[in-house]
Amino acid sequence: MPRFTAEELRSKHLATRITAREFPAQLYEDGGVLFCKVCQHSIDYIWRQTAVEHLRSRRHKNRRASGPARTQTLASCLTKTPSSTAERKEFILDFTRKLIKPDIPLEEGPKFSTFLKKHCKQGGSIPVPSHLCTEYLPKIYPQYEQDIKDAVEGKDIYVILDETTDSFERCALAILLQPVGDRPVVADLAFLDKVSFTTVSQAVISCLNNNGVDFNNVWAFVNDSASYMKKAFTSILKVLFPNSGHVTCFAHLLSLALEIFPEVFEDVYRLCALAKKAQALFIVEHSEEIVANLTKLEETSVPTAQNIASKLEDLQMQFEYGRVAGADDWRPHTTELLGQLPEKGRLSCTELFQSAMAACSIKLQTVLEKHPCLHLFKSLTVLDPAQVVDARKDIKDYVHAIPALSQVSTEEWNRYIGIDKADAME
Repeated sequence: MPRFTAEELRSKHLATRITAREFPAQLYEDGGVLFCKVCQHSIDYIWRQTAVEHLRSRRHKNRRASGPARTQTLASCLTKTPSSTAERKEFILDFTRKLIKPDIPLEEGPKFSTFLKKHCKQGGSIPVPSHLCTEYLPKIYPQYEQDIKDAVEGKDIYVILDETTDSFERCALAILLQPVGDRPVVADLAFLDKVSFTTVSQAVISCLNNNGVDFNNVWAFVNDSASYMKKAFTSILKVLFPNSGHVTCFAHLLSLALEIFPEVFEDVYRLCALAKKAQALFIVEHSEEIVANLTKLEETSVPTAQNIASKLEDLQMQFEYGRVAGADDWRPHTTELLGQLPEKGRLSCTELFQSAMAACSIKLQTVLEKHPCLHLFKSLTVLDPAQVVDARKDIKDYVHAIPALSQVSTEEWNRYIGIDKADAME
């Protein structure tokens, strides 16, 4: 145990200094707070065993294995030094708040970890995004609600509504409140069991009540021209908000106007849909054989080296054939679908398919020419069991052509060409 001066013995931080000097490679003391050099955050020091348990923890050991420990100076760290678990949590809460304010997803939080560990003593204490969502985000929500109330309180506002469905096919109604002359704020996202003028009206009234909006200060409801939106305003909301009017979203009006094109140009849209379907079907049908060949070559239960060259040659021939194939020369389903297209569309798709096959052929040929084992694969073709059904039983008959066979036992050769041992002895 190192010796301490009388001044140190009188210090109220003696306990943390003693522990830090006991483990100088991993711990250090600053301002009466015990810090871990590896994890880069404070340890909620109660007694020596607290520090020992931290050093033995799996998280500490993993971080120690991933990189060297380092001590941060006060000049390069935050001006405030958290000295307890509560203050460390406050640091994480502030970090979460800073992510949310500029609309940075919490999933991006880990990308800041390297910077925080380098420049901030509490940088190593930032938890994973899921923990931020479950533990810290709910604590910020009350302040978010208060910010909305402060933004709309006593002001004339517009209510903007938009209904959509989420990834779970649930109906979601977004309610935005926009003070006149200011930016809108998202006041609520209501999930509705069903979409009707009644449920929409209830969601709007509840949102305005929760945010303390004076009904007389509502000037307009902005939404699409859906029948239930119109009925919600004319049947219920217009009575409750006497100074308001209904405004159809201009972007939605443009969308309605553009919907005329698919109706007028029905043949064009049908042609585009058929061409897209033909292209997708071509990929599916003509990839089937390629995938089958790859699957065969990846089998580990049977020898495949002697088949590689022939499989590659078959694939090359398939691509070469496709370079000059006509509209009636493709696989059955692709050919059938091409027959439903007008002549110009059929020729266009055929030229596209031919160019794809030509590009594949050139690419495969380029790769094969540079492959160092191609000559070996071609030589191994002679060892294909399917080609040696009439092979002589004596392996010595082939040694002059393939010298390496002299190292192969007779028993192994017999197994290879499928000859029973009893037959080989005859």
